[in-house]
Amino acid sequence: MPIPPGLVQLLRRHLDEYGTTQDGRLFRAVRDGRVRSTEYTEVWQEGQRRAVSALAVQVRPRSPPGATVTGWPKLARMDWLPLLSTLAGAAIGIVATLIADRNRWKHEDVKEALRLRLDIYTQYTTTVKVLGETLRALAEREHPSGDERALALREAFRDSGIAIASERMWLIAPQPVVEASNSVFHCLRRICDGYIDGTAVSSPESRARWEARGKAAAKMRQLMREDLGVGPLTERHSPLLNDYNNPGAQ
Repeated sequence: MPIPPGLVQLLRRHLDEYGTTQDGRLFRAVRDGRVRSTEYTEVWQEGQRRAVSALAVQVRPRSPPGATVTGWPKLARMDWLPLLSTLAGAAIGIVATLIADRNRWKHEDVKEALRLRLDIYTQYTTTVKVLGETLRALAEREHPSGDERALALREAFRDSGIAIASERMWLIAPQPVVEASNSVFHCLRRICDGYIDGTAVSSPESRARWEARGKAAAKMRQLMREDLGVGPLTERHSPLLNDYNNPGAQ
């Protein structure tokens, strides 16, 4: 965008003295932070006030007290176009900078939100997988008593971190993903409770619970991918009935 020569000189002087930030921004706040739009407005209003004051001093006629004003006709014949062009160019430059910065900030906010959700989704799906493997391994292990078996399963569920991962989902994820992740949580809860009650790993009841968990996890991952703007999977991630003999891979 073309700008007046006077503004070019000011910008070059600013660059020589202050340079730019690491990401190429011309203006910066404290500790290289971003300049807020309100601060731009305050600086612009102050600059406008000073410019108008200086202009009034320059064009004020120098007539002695009591004399007739003879300078105004000359003032009316002044070429105002350069001055108005400079003011218009400065205003356009500032507005363009504000719009570009605002659009860049919005884009960066969207990218940061996606990165945050990706981290939360990865933590939750990993926790779900590890917890499923742990529950099955504990259920297959020999325990001195049923009470000790139940205690080991409860501690594994509690210490898995799934409660914290679930809370993060409730705080950040959109409603469909939250509902799907909550369904997976309760599937694992039913698997754990079934093993605590003495359900055998190879029983039809256990098989049905693992199948329900696999379907819920598949739906959850699909919704997560849609939320992240990723295309659908061409292969099934969560095993169902045919993979029952290896639910840890779910």
